[in-house]
Amino acid sequence: MHLAVTVGWDADLVIRGLTEVGLHNVEELTFLVARTGTDGDRRSREAVGRLVNVMRRGTPVEVDVVDVARGILDVANVGMDTVMLAGGPRILNIIAFVVAVMEKRRIIVVPEYEAGPIDVSALSALRLLCCLTEPQLRTLTNIDDGITAVSLAEKMGVDTSTANRHVTRLEETGVVSSSGSRPRRYFADPLTKRLAELCLKGTVHGHTSRTK
Repeated sequence: MHLAVTVGWDADLVIRGLTEVGLHNVEELTFLVARTGTDGDRRSREAVGRLVNVMRRGTPVEVDVVDVARGILDVANVGMDTVMLAGGPRILNIIAFVVAVMEKRRIIVVPEYEAGPIDVSALSALRLLCCLTEPQLRTLTNIDDGITAVSLAEKMGVDTSTANRHVTRLEETGVVSSSGSRPRRYFADPLTKRLAELCLKGTVHGHTSRTK
């Protein structure tokens, strides 16, 4: 696995995140550091130096956060499998997050408060949800773990063939999984479902504004 980690002035937060996640499966480690053109760049490089000494591995990569388009290219060129958002300027973390979403990578956040790293990879569904129709989004929000197409149809008040068509599209898109057969049961990540609800709100509000 190629892990990329955003780094600011606080090396301790990054060390805590890496320690809790573990490096046993990490074949390549990259430290993403912001290039702002200010004195803060020096402090960030010093933090990376401490990290390399402590972890005994890791390659620093500077990310242009003044020219965001160039910064996106800087991160995309890293070729990461997983990104850990653990420090640095907000714009650095936004750039790394956007690249991870667009490339459908694993996303881990290290909170400043005393808690373990949080896997928010389901947020990558943002890119996929944009391709769904309103009926498909509604179907997604109604999927309870292990629900069948028949139960889903009853819950939504539609016929079974319609429910089957929608869940098949959702599974093809990658936002729904299934197991078993006769009947097949469907599953959706709770975070993905919340995102779908937000998309629906945007769809409804957008339709309302266009009709005024």
